[in-house]
Amino acid sequence: MPYSLPSCLQTAGLPRSIIKTNDLLKERSFGSLEGTPWHSSTSVALLDDDLPDGVEPWSHLMKRANEAISFIERKPANNILIVAHGSIGRAMRKVVEPESDIHASFPNTELVRWI
Repeated sequence: MPYSLPSCLQTAGLPRSIIKTNDLLKERSFGSLEGTPWHSSTSVALLDDDLPDGVEPWSHLMKRANEAISFIERKPANNILIVAHGSIGRAMRKVVEPESDIHASFPNTELVRWI
């Protein structure tokens, strides 16, 4: 699976020495669709059935999102900044806001307080 760590580190804008990474927060693998621009209509077709080669199923992404939220909740910190890409962001939003639309975009550089 691709891991866009360099772009997340750059977006965070913090010294690398204070940043912790976690593979649970890596972007969804889009397999043969890597590099295709995201659109909500494309997202609707990318759940779990009949996925193009190499695309991570939504159910796997949701499992990672649940594990990531649990991991974060166990941290003894008051403030945790998460810098991640859209798919894992939408999955995490669905974990903490079950009524949210999984196909709604997750704007770049948006600050959201969930927990």
